[in-house]
Amino acid sequence: MRITNKYMADNLVEAIRRSTEKLAKIQHEVSTGKKVNRLSDDPISSARILDYDALIKAADQFKRNTEFGLAWAQQTESALDSASSILIRIKELAVYQSTDTANAQTRKATANEVWNLYDELLRLGNTKFQGRYIFSGFLTDKQPFLRQPDNSIIYNGDSNEIEIHISENEKVPINLIGSEVFQGVGISGIDIFSKVKNVAEAMEANDRDKIAAEIENLAYSIDQINQERAKIGSRINRFQDNIQFIYDYKTNLTDLLSQLEDTDMADAMTRLATHQTLFQASLAAAAKIMGKSLLDFLT
Repeated sequence: MRITNKYMADNLVEAIRRSTEKLAKIQHEVSTGKKVNRLSDDPISSARILDYDALIKAADQFKRNTEFGLAWAQQTESALDSASSILIRIKELAVYQSTDTANAQTRKATANEVWNLYDELLRLGNTKFQGRYIFSGFLTDKQPFLRQPDNSIIYNGDSNEIEIHISENEKVPINLIGSEVFQGVGISGIDIFSKVKNVAEAMEANDRDKIAAEIENLAYSIDQINQERAKIGSRINRFQDNIQFIYDYKTNLTDLLSQLEDTDMADAMTRLATHQTLFQASLAAAAKIMGKSLLDFLT
């Protein structure tokens, strides 16, 4: 078989082309820090990388959901903590004003404080988080508690729970229903607003017996609020645990992903130096074999 100069030139050009592609691939690997940059680089690893990427993105979404739920629950806990403190204060006032040492004047003056605390309790019932009412059920754009001309309170929300996905197969409610918390609806509780209103009106009327009769109801009111605090507290713990779980889970996924796609820089730099040397050697060999014509063709 006769080997022509053209045949030799074509083979040399093809060999240098392959060497150039290999060198470019290693250079790209070094510049990106990734050994898998295209599906064609490693189809099997690429499929696993796509799976890990999807899992990490899902974990990020569950983490955002959980952090939102945690913040909502913490706002709820804060409102209930303040409500409990208000009720404890009202109970203390009621106990004192039901004794012989109190009189019409002290009861009337104390009634003003109780009405102020009543207003504050109403404000807490209408607490917002990120512009949404937290005790309105699904109707987060509606003020849940409305004060009537006779100072009674009506509920303006619904009884639906807002649930969030904290994992693929788990949903957790983030809200408490205002009518349950403050009015005992559906939980065999008591209407806290009504009991506080009764206390204030009894003080204004200088009705010692009626004040005394409401003290036990105020104790029940405090217990009702604290039971709801315990409920939201357990959710806060669940959210906090889930955030830590997701962090650990995502760390493991990231490590696995790194093992698949991140390049060993020391090895890559060694391969780069080797292929650069081979490439230069190929060019030098081609120049000696084919003379200037091949070099001219390449340039």
